[in-house]
Amino acid sequence: MAKDLVIFGSGGFGREVLWLVEEINDASAGGAPWRLTGFLDDDQNKWGTEIDGLPVLGGMDWLKNKRDLALAIAVGKPSVRRQLYERAGAAVEFPALIHPGVLLSKRVRLGPGVLVCAGTILTTNITVERFSILNLTCTVGHDAVLGEFCTLSPGVHISGCVTVGAEAFVGTGAEILEGRKVGARTIIGAGAVVNSDIPEGVTAVGVPARVRS
Repeated sequence: MAKDLVIFGSGGFGREVLWLVEEINDASAGGAPWRLTGFLDDDQNKWGTEIDGLPVLGGMDWLKNKRDLALAIAVGKPSVRRQLYERAGAAVEFPALIHPGVLLSKRVRLGPGVLVCAGTILTTNITVERFSILNLTCTVGHDAVLGEFCTLSPGVHISGCVTVGAEAFVGTGAEILEGRKVGARTIIGAGAVVNSDIPEGVTAVGVPARVRS
């Protein structure tokens, strides 16, 4: 039986997550696992409107007293995603949603609330902690660890034995070379190439990536 699922975030990425769930439903041989109920958004101007065929039901407070409901948090900024999770309440389920075209081995561990978009490849002995997002066409090599609430933007390439700290944000097309560490809450700029360890709480850009003062 399909379970009700709502998506927090009705912007561009929220609509992409809608498509992700539709693709999961279409590919399921045993019947659609998710019944798409609507969007949630804290922008009150959107409440009562319809986006891509789904109603905007309200803000996070709409979840109060709800039971047996799944929630996908479709917000790219890691710190905001954590805050939304903390507001959601313990009664809500946070499924890992994986596009059916994703390639991953049985030795990949995915935490709750993880979103993995089309075209992504994860090889072996990889850990992706809770509520991390891997956007379109990312690659993650062997023995990599992505901390909780990370965001990998489209086209990010993570080599083997890389560690990415909690709430890190990696920009579009960036590359992190083998064995490197990226600290928690750090931002890696679009197109950067990380060939040395990057400390926590900084922004690093360029080829090779350097911490911006």
